[in-house]
Amino acid sequence: MTTGYFAAKTVEDVLTHELAHKSHWDSAKALYKSKPKMYNTVEGAKKVLDESLENYVKNVQAQEMQYLDKYISRNAERNFEEGSVNEIVAEVAVLGDKLEDKVLLNLVSGVLKDGTRVRNNGSTK
Repeated sequence: MTTGYFAAKTVEDVLTHELAHKSHWDSAKALYKSKPKMYNTVEGAKKVLDESLENYVKNVQAQEMQYLDKYISRNAERNFEEGSVNEIVAEVAVLGDKLEDKVLLNLVSGVLKDGTRVRNNGSTK
């Protein structure tokens, strides 16, 4: 945990990270269930849910290539390179209000279950 590869520094941070993953998927499932005829799968609903976040990060990365590695984590950067925002969501949940990019913080809060806001200590409420 102390290598800098992950945003998590403590066991509590790891728990926050994993719970953010659960909340993210719960949000996708809720979206799917709310409009089952619009989405073929939960994954399809999640893709739509994540679209604004993904576009934002692509735009920021175009201006500053090392943005994710520098401000979030190497873990988030590597997974984004592979086409996933899942680790960005979980790592931002760990960083919480310590993250200077409030637009990213709000976008991540928006993809968590029921729009759960990332709290100032990084845990989700």
